[in-house]
Amino acid sequence: MTIHLEEPWRLRVTLSAKELLDYQLTFDDLDYNCPETRKILGLLIQAAAEQTNFNIDQGKLLIEVFPGQAGGCTIYFTKIGTPCKKQRRLKIKKSTPSVVPYIFEFASSGDMLSAVEQLYMRNEFRDLKSKLYLLDGKYRLIIYPDTDENFTVVLGEFAEAVYRKNIATAYTTEYGKLLAGDNAIKKIGKALAVN
Repeated sequence: MTIHLEEPWRLRVTLSAKELLDYQLTFDDLDYNCPETRKILGLLIQAAAEQTNFNIDQGKLLIEVFPGQAGGCTIYFTKIGTPCKKQRRLKIKKSTPSVVPYIFEFASSGDMLSAVEQLYMRNEFRDLKSKLYLLDGKYRLIIYPDTDENFTVVLGEFAEAVYRKNIATAYTTEYGKLLAGDNAIKKIGKALAVN
């Protein structure tokens, strides 16, 4: 039997197949609900505690048993919830629901420019948060909508494809070339000098 104190709260005990047989056990026989297994685990941890000063008096104990080579096993005794260790309280932040953007894909720069021009000419669409990317020879306009989604009708005339999935946005932003950052509609519209 080898005993190793890995951390002050974690102890490893390795038993060979012969040592298991000395206890009249095999790996398959180990069952914590069995009184005989519990007795043997108690003896093992008591022997290990004497050698390593592994204190099991306070807190709960997690016991994990893994098969070893040639019929033996490795047993991990891990103290959990020990009072000596300061407990950290984790809070789950409630995030505000994120807006799923629209991605409009255009086959040509002409289609993309015509679509942006149409949006820019309508005041309600000028200030939409938007970005323009080039990906695989096609233009992708990402629009983060407010509440009004009427722009989809305007863009549907020019766009070859429309995506509305977070994964499509992530793929575009990671692999596409950014051509116009925030407020792409406004920037491109001004560059086209459209009023």
